[in-house]
Amino acid sequence: MQNNNMKALVIFLVCLAGTAGVALLVKGVHHEACWFCSTSDYFQKGLALACSDDEAGKQKALKYITTAAEDGYAPADMLFAQLYAGALPEQIEPVFPEATQCLSGSVQPDGAQARKYLDQASELYDAMAEDAERVEPDLAFRLAMMYLSPPFSEQDDVSSYKAADVGLKLLKVAAEGGNGDAMQKLAAIEEASGNMEDAVKWYSKVSEKKKDYRLSLKLGDIYLYGKGVAVDHQKAIEWYKKARDEIQEASDMDPQEKRHLLDIPSVRIEIASRQIKRSGGESPVTVNYVLSGNGVHYILKVKDKDVQGLIEAGEVIKTEKGIKAVVAQGIKLPEGAEREKEGFDSMNQGMEWVLGQWVISKYGESRKFNYRLAR
Repeated sequence: MQNNNMKALVIFLVCLAGTAGVALLVKGVHHEACWFCSTSDYFQKGLALACSDDEAGKQKALKYITTAAEDGYAPADMLFAQLYAGALPEQIEPVFPEATQCLSGSVQPDGAQARKYLDQASELYDAMAEDAERVEPDLAFRLAMMYLSPPFSEQDDVSSYKAADVGLKLLKVAAEGGNGDAMQKLAAIEEASGNMEDAVKWYSKVSEKKKDYRLSLKLGDIYLYGKGVAVDHQKAIEWYKKARDEIQEASDMDPQEKRHLLDIPSVRIEIASRQIKRSGGESPVTVNYVLSGNGVHYILKVKDKDVQGLIEAGEVIKTEKGIKAVVAQGIKLPEGAEREKEGFDSMNQGMEWVLGQWVISKYGESRKFNYRLAR
């Protein structure tokens, strides 16, 4: 019995020693291996060690961040893309600025490595875009700006095209996720491309997130002058009033500058109000059209917001007898409206008549309209 007790005690002590040894082993290597860390844990440990006083700590930081990047953690890929890119242009805000600064000298700039990590991050965001809850809009915006800015955008023609395409896609992900900077950048790109409906959509969404009288003035001008959208004097006035309120509420603005700026929306409100009075309270219709053909034969198609694609509106033909305009058969005109007319003084005059007939078909009555050649 006593022998059995002694054996049990020996086994217990051996097990205890073994457990303690394992514990010490785990404690000794846990910092290096981080056996129970998630991908995010690896990255956070890397960030925590990034600004270590000694080089060994920084190397461990790089090792942890590398592990996170290899495990498919987009922020880690973005951080490495910036580190390998070297000096960044002003328009790119560093991800995790403190860690970026502390680790900037720990890797040699390498354009191929920078692009590799950047592409890995974009592939991860492509996957995330299918699940909106997984997207981090602020990081998506920074990633988009990396693609749209040097040094990442300065590749050969094919790579530059791809970079712009990926950057635009990421901007949309960030904008749809609620990032205001992404919305404004996307709106400016859409405006420059002539896609004014999308530009107005994103400018409007930005205005809901922040007060910016310049943005409100821009939207007012778009509706006042029909810049790619239908002229709408009432909407223009609403945006100008918003701009006026934003200027009045600006607490950090010089009083003299404020008085000067308040004149701008006030004058434009007056212009829009006069236009409404002249049109009997009705804004003119803006007709966006596409013109093809040659100097003796115009073919006209119009953009209808209610129909996808272009609608054939008609044609203008120069004959020996003069200039004739014909409305396309697919356009349903009200009873009594002319489908064909001759005797115009110019091809442009005939073109305006065709567009006017399309307005009649669309709105059931003749109205004042502006016509705009679409891109």
